[in-house]
Amino acid sequence: MKYQDILDACGLTAADTTGGTLAVTTPVDGSEIGQVPMHTVADAKAAIARGVDAFAAWRKVPAPRRGELVRLLGEGLCQVVSQRLDHKLMRQHQATISRT
Repeated sequence: MKYQDILDACGLTAADTTGGTLAVTTPVDGSEIGQVPMHTVADAKAAIARGVDAFAAWRKVPAPRRGELVRLLGEGLCQVVSQRLDHKLMRQHQATISRT
């Protein structure tokens, strides 16, 4: 698939991809639920190059160590999500949540 084909499929023009933000809408009712930054083709190519370099370094790490790092990352993400959910629930219900 060519770059222009992707733009066409998304209903975008080349001018739409030169910075700024892109609205994210929900398919439920079409309302905007967020925005994401737009990047240039050069930005995308630079990000891909960084990813290729990172992968080259990552594959040199022994598999057991990679697994441990992924596990630790997952645990950290779970803690962050849990804390955010706790705070959201506290605000909604005006309650205090204690962990034991």
